[in-house]
Amino acid sequence: MADPCAPRGPGRLIGVIFCLLMVLILAREIGALMGARVELPGTTENPTWTSPAAIREAVGTVRGQIVEAPVDARPETKRPPYGVNESVRLEEVDESCHGEASLDIDGPAVVWGLDHLLSSAQECCDRCKAQARGAREKGEGARACNSWVFCPLPECWSPDIWNHTLGECWLKTQDDARNPKINFRGAYPPAFRREHSTSPAHVPWQAGVLLE
Repeated sequence: MADPCAPRGPGRLIGVIFCLLMVLILAREIGALMGARVELPGTTENPTWTSPAAIREAVGTVRGQIVEAPVDARPETKRPPYGVNESVRLEEVDESCHGEASLDIDGPAVVWGLDHLLSSAQECCDRCKAQARGAREKGEGARACNSWVFCPLPECWSPDIWNHTLGECWLKTQDDARNPKINFRGAYPPAFRREHSTSPAHVPWQAGVLLE
């Protein structure tokens, strides 16, 4: 194949121009890889162009891959281990539910949970609110729900005779919702675990109260 850069006859000028363009294009590609910018003659600046080095500095890299920062990182509920009687805010429910991540509340049930299965702690709390509104409208304020207990796991251990499973939502009533009757919160006490060898380290239930 003939060398287009070699000065031969009338095509000499065309060959020189061709070679210069090739050199400039190659220089631009190398500059882009090195994080620099090389403009070809006659081209206008592209304001949307960003060097690879600038992109890596802006978003970081993981094992050579560009990783974008999360847009809306919602707070996550603290995970075990919990301490005995430790109160841990349940982030998956709104603040009006006053939910805790590891809490088992006692008290009379206004809706039995074994066959009252829901999809989330938030839905359980919402059902408690709805039951309370209905009870007050009927003049049955004493049976209005002001506390709820939800099972978020395939099985939720409890020191009773029942087999508690995913989705159970117990609606209960307290004499004073600001001072509810609590079975356990956070981690089970060591003495209790010695007495109940099948119990987990932490209370598996999620629960909360309504203060309105």
